[in-house]
Amino acid sequence: MAELRDLFNKRDETFKTHSDEIFDSLTNVIDGCREFIAKKGGDEKLLDWEEIKLVQEESIGDLIVLVGSLSYKPGDSVTLPNGDIIEVNENTADYFKAMLHIAVPYNLATSGSSEEISEFLAETMEMTEPDAAIMVEKHRETPDNDVEHFNLDELDTEQQEKLKLSLATSKSGVKN
Repeated sequence: MAELRDLFNKRDETFKTHSDEIFDSLTNVIDGCREFIAKKGGDEKLLDWEEIKLVQEESIGDLIVLVGSLSYKPGDSVTLPNGDIIEVNENTADYFKAMLHIAVPYNLATSGSSEEISEFLAETMEMTEPDAAIMVEKHRETPDNDVEHFNLDELDTEQQEKLKLSLATSKSGVKN
């Protein structure tokens, strides 16, 4: 029987290989996210994607969800949860990272340009959660969906929580 550790290593290598292939096939999404972060004042070069997944949500359609972190560089300002603002210096830069969860509708991810994805992210970041859900709904694969009748009140608590998680994007808090 194979060594257990070898089995885990093989699984991890396979997962990484396939994840890299998925990232490589979605350069429009990666570039659109970078453009969006740059427009918001973040340094897109300090962005590190850690995970990408397909979330199948019946109520709003399939989503590509990217999870990553945005590092800060010395001189950046970070707003803490309590509202305090701290300036990052060389000694503290490694301690601050903004976690990002970015959701893009599947059909937009597979057919949209990086500019369209950046615009979509800009529009959804400015919206309240119900408005963002409607924006995602507009990009569903089935074009005959009636967006005007989409109502969050029709979702149960678990579905609403899943929607919040899938649409969650952390603002970088970077101010240059």
